[in-house]
Amino acid sequence: MDPTTLKNKGNTAFRTGDFLSAERSYTSAITTTPSNPILYTNRANARLKLHRYLDAASDCHIALALSSSNAKAHYFLSQAQLGLSQPDEALASSMKAYNLSRRAGDLARVKDFQSYSSLVLKCRKARLLARQTKKRKGRSALLAELEELLTQHHQTQINSITDPAEKKKVEGEFKEKVRSLRDVFESKRKNVPNWMTDPITFEIMHDPVTTKHGHSYERGTIIEHLKRNAVDPLTRETLFVRDLRDNLALREACEEFWNRGEGGVDW
Repeated sequence: MDPTTLKNKGNTAFRTGDFLSAERSYTSAITTTPSNPILYTNRANARLKLHRYLDAASDCHIALALSSSNAKAHYFLSQAQLGLSQPDEALASSMKAYNLSRRAGDLARVKDFQSYSSLVLKCRKARLLARQTKKRKGRSALLAELEELLTQHHQTQINSITDPAEKKKVEGEFKEKVRSLRDVFESKRKNVPNWMTDPITFEIMHDPVTTKHGHSYERGTIIEHLKRNAVDPLTRETLFVRDLRDNLALREACEEFWNRGEGGVDW
C-alpha cells in the first residue's frame, strides 16, 4: 500500500477515535517514506491521544529535525511535555508554535492560531502552578521547623514555672506566637487586575493587541472573533484585523506577572 493511502487510512481512523489503528497506519506510512515530517506529527497526535507522551515527543523531535519550522510539531511536542510534567519545556515549545503561526500570518488557519494561543496560556498556568507548589513546600518545611523551635522554647519555659497563673499566661503567649507565625507564612490570594485580562475570555493575556478604539484583547481571541464578526466586541464599531496594533507595554506587564507570580492566584 502506498504512503498516501496509508496516511489517509490513518486520518480516517483518527477521526473515528480509533487512535491505535491510526498509529499503526502512520507507522506503516513512515516505513515506506521516513523523510515526511507530516507523518511523524500525525503519529505524534495519535500517540498523544493514547497518553504515550515519550513516544509522541520522540516523533515531534524527528519531525522538527526534518522541518524546523513545523509549527504543529512544536505544538504537539508542547502537549507531550505537559504530559511528562515538564512545564518549562512545554512553554518554550508552545511559544515556538505560536510565533511560527503568527509570523506566517495565515488567517485562513485562525483556528490553529487560537489553539496555539490557548496552549501558551495553559503552559504558563502549569509553570506557575509548579513554581507555586515548590515554594509552598519550602515554606511549609520552614514553618514546621520554626514551630518546632517555638514549641521547644515554650516547653522549657513551662517546665521552669510553678505558678498556675503564670503558666496560663505563657500558654496564651505561645498560642499567639504560633498564630502570628502562621499568618506570616499564609499565602494571600491575588486577584488579577481587570486590565490584564482579555475582555472576551477573561483569561490573563500573553500577547495583547490594542484597537483603534483603545481597547486591548488577546491577539488570538480577537482575530478569531473578527473572522466571524468585524466589529469591536465592546464598542460594536467596525473593526478589522489590520486595525490591530501590538500593545507592548501591556505585554511586558503581563509577562512580569507570569514570571513573578507567587502564592495563590484567582482568575
